[in-house]
Amino acid sequence: MKHIKAAGAGKGNDMWVSSKEIAEAKQYDLISYLRLADPFELVKLSHDTYCLKSHDSFKISNGLWHWFSQSIGGRSAIDYLIKVRGYSLPDAVKEVNHTMGRDFVPEDIRTVKRKIFRLPERNSDDEEVIRYLTARGIDGELVRNLIDEGLIYESRMHHSAVFVGLDEKGIPVYASYRATAGNAKGDFGGSSKRHAFRIECDGAKTVRVFEGAIDLLSYITLCGMWGKEWRNESLISTAGVSASKTNDEVKLPPALRRYLEKHPETETVILHFDNDAAGRACTGQIRSVLCGRYKVKQVRPKTGKDYNEYLMAVKGDEEYGGENND
Repeated sequence: MKHIKAAGAGKGNDMWVSSKEIAEAKQYDLISYLRLADPFELVKLSHDTYCLKSHDSFKISNGLWHWFSQSIGGRSAIDYLIKVRGYSLPDAVKEVNHTMGRDFVPEDIRTVKRKIFRLPERNSDDEEVIRYLTARGIDGELVRNLIDEGLIYESRMHHSAVFVGLDEKGIPVYASYRATAGNAKGDFGGSSKRHAFRIECDGAKTVRVFEGAIDLLSYITLCGMWGKEWRNESLISTAGVSASKTNDEVKLPPALRRYLEKHPETETVILHFDNDAAGRACTGQIRSVLCGRYKVKQVRPKTGKDYNEYLMAVKGDEEYGGENND
């Protein structure tokens, strides 16, 4: 794994950062970072546009920031710390990951002790999450029903959409978040990926598998638009996918493995992973593991990278109807 050493800039710490740490930090946008690191510096101008209290020519909108008086800009919180605050790359990576609660422990001192899982505090209403999900094309009645069931809600601190996974006793043991302003997303610490967000049907012979909750909800919305019944099948998300580097290492995503262990009546597994390299690779590897025991299908959207992009295309153009089946 590639490592980069700090050169003494920024906070001046002599440290190493891995490529994994860099990739983690790069996913966080500036709004998400500042809401935790310096919330009083953010001044809201409109629904998704902010400026900085200390620099009114510094604007943040649609996941991008630009400091007009200095003619510099960027996308991530790392860009901001390096270009505006003078941090080195390693220092910026450590600062962002620490602020976002994603500190990395060196492998030689890492313990197997699991972090205690806790759901984030719920907001007094869920209006921001309803607005965000319906703006992404998802059926409003579906969203409200799942809110009533406790599977979706709005967090109090950041007003993020929270997607909940329950164990066999109905106790929350998993939660992921998706920022309603900015691009931050991920799982909350201590979450059990075996119990990722899902909608199960007792006795279902078919399970449909998605990378994330929003794609799962997008598929249900498409079914409603097409007049297609979906309630007689189980739908589960895997909280992301990762393909193994060698065939000897192929493993099923924990959520899919748990589902198949608990539901021996399953006959068909339909994979709806993203139409990108990781999604295609993981689909092929899962097929190699399950074929012979189950009927395994790949169902890809006709356009876009994932089912939410497909849903938005369908809503904007009647040309796109139905699915691609392999």
